[in-house]
Amino acid sequence: HPASLAMDLRTLLDLGGERVIVGIGAGVAERARLVAQQAAPPLRIVDESVQALRTLLAGGAVTQEGVLHASRELRLTGEVSEPVPPIYVAAVGPKALSQAGRRMDGAVLTMMCSRAHARWAAEQVSRAAAEAGRDPVPVVAYLPIAVDADGARAKDRMRHVLAWFIARWSVVEFLSRLFLDWSDLDEERMARIRAAVDAGEPLDAL
Repeated sequence: HPASLAMDLRTLLDLGGERVIVGIGAGVAERARLVAQQAAPPLRIVDESVQALRTLLAGGAVTQEGVLHASRELRLTGEVSEPVPPIYVAAVGPKALSQAGRRMDGAVLTMMCSRAHARWAAEQVSRAAAEAGRDPVPVVAYLPIAVDADGARAKDRMRHVLAWFIARWSVVEFLSRLFLDWSDLDEERMARIRAAVDAGEPLDAL
């Protein structure tokens, strides 16, 4: 619930002050179902959550009939957080990226996106921000890395990390599109990687 998240953030802001940047996302439908939580429509879930958080952290009251949560004159007690921290949202598809450009403080790309996807995503956010008359909105791409004095050993560790994500994400349709549309992976190769990961087999040849 945004109120619970806002209370946690209030504590974090007391510790970190202006260093804090909030990041939220709608989640993955397959995972949301495991905890009996609705994951659609994701754009509305994100928008409602961000607006509620901004209001609560600024000391305002929230009355909302949301997709996931309902609130009646809800407000935090205690001192107001000044300033309200920037809120970045996870975004993959064109609608989410455009929403980030129009209404959010920043966009966070999935860590498995390719360079081509990152460039395209940044363009979507930038265009939406410009059309809304806003200043450029930051786009964050974060990457899994392995650091080692032995480059081959670092690559081997990274191979297993990437293979695990490919195996798990290849069965989630909108995540698998990141590989199929924006990399040289195809369904047959993803299936081989998934089978090797599940069986604990060597990944060198994949």
